[in-house]
Amino acid sequence: MRNYYPAYPVEPELFAEEEEKDEDPVEAPKDETFAYLQKIAKTPLLDPKQETALFEKYQEGLQMFTTKLN
Repeated sequence: MRNYYPAYPVEPELFAEEEEKDEDPVEAPKDETFAYLQKIAKTPLLDPKQETALFEKYQEGLQMFTTKLN
């Protein structure tokens, strides 16, 4: 049987030093926002016909929901 416990007592560090980060915490949200904007820019937009069809399906679903709810 393998022994998984160390042969010597291990003391946890009560006050572990924080790792220094390379990037400025103020700059991080800008990078995340920019990455998000780049990602959503790749998503194609709906054309007017698609947008109208989607809205009509939404309205039908909403009407069915309210009819069954009452």
